[in-house]
Amino acid sequence: MKRCVKCGFNNNEESYFCEGCGLDIKEEENFTNNNDNPTSQKVVYANSSNIISPEDNKKANILSTISLICFYLIAGIFLIVPSYLDRFLPAEMIDIVHILSYLVGLMFHIAGLVLMIITRVKYSGNVFGKVVMWLYIITYLGIILLFVVGFIFIFLFIILLRSMFG
Repeated sequence: MKRCVKCGFNNNEESYFCEGCGLDIKEEENFTNNNDNPTSQKVVYANSSNIISPEDNKKANILSTISLICFYLIAGIFLIVPSYLDRFLPAEMIDIVHILSYLVGLMFHIAGLVLMIITRVKYSGNVFGKVVMWLYIITYLGIILLFVVGFIFIFLFIILLRSMFG
């Protein structure tokens, strides 16, 4: 039997929710030593973010995979490919194709973010969703770092030019 630490109700071993108070429960094995004979005693903690059914875990993994594909692969294709199409397009079409492809790439990028947020909110116990979230955070921190370093180098280069030429 699993005993809820909040209300003290004795729940079945298979329970994911306390039958007494309705809280999500997580079991953790605590081993006590009585006369060198270890016995297993299950302690239940109220925790809504760590319990996820195998079906929900599978759904969350699929959403996270689609999110990664939208965020990196499809958005990357729409942001990079237009520069290769320049030689095949008439001159008056190049700017329109670039703008449209960047907008489509941005839409897929945002769709990837939205899918990640949905996964993290709906399936908060999914580990792959957490990894995807951290990948996105690291990506954005890297982009911010590149912009800051780039602006610092441009600023230093302008100061160097001004000191050399006047």
